[in-house]
Amino acid sequence: MYTDKIVKGVLAAVAFALFAGFASAPASAKTKWICTHFVPKTSGFYKYVTPPFTDAVKHITRGEVEIDCKAVGIIAPGFKGFDAVMEGLADAQHTTTLYIVNKHPANSFYANHPGGMPVEAFFMWWYDPKGGGKDFLTAHHREAMGLQSWGQGVPPQEVWLSHTPITKPADLKGKKFRTAGVWA
Repeated sequence: MYTDKIVKGVLAAVAFALFAGFASAPASAKTKWICTHFVPKTSGFYKYVTPPFTDAVKHITRGEVEIDCKAVGIIAPGFKGFDAVMEGLADAQHTTTLYIVNKHPANSFYANHPGGMPVEAFFMWWYDPKGGGKDFLTAHHREAMGLQSWGQGVPPQEVWLSHTPITKPADLKGKKFRTAGVWA
């Protein structure tokens, strides 16, 4: 499956970066991060992205770094994970940057949502060897928000659900949408 290849590619890149940073770590060092998530553990996004990532971090760092990622609501509600990190309740947050668009509007660009970059375009931008998005996003989050960010996974674009068929623009008249972000 194409998505599996993408997830494996992300994990390999993150694993390499982590390995480069921890290869010389002393054997006695032990770091445990508490992470808050924006979805429940039953979500496909959680099941197929988070455990493979946290397992890869533990494996690549030879057990020196463990990430204990809590489902939404245990540490903070989905939209408040950023605040939980800033207040010291969690060490990290696994979320979409769409949920922190009100902290800085540029975060909407990095999120995967209808009208945003599809997975393939995101990866081309992220890994561009001539000054890719990874460096840009890292610098932006560090300078504008005091955060360190890393790519953990990119799901397919969101799907909108409706109780009635929507087949043409006129079908949208009078519909109410619930969404995160400013794109709508």
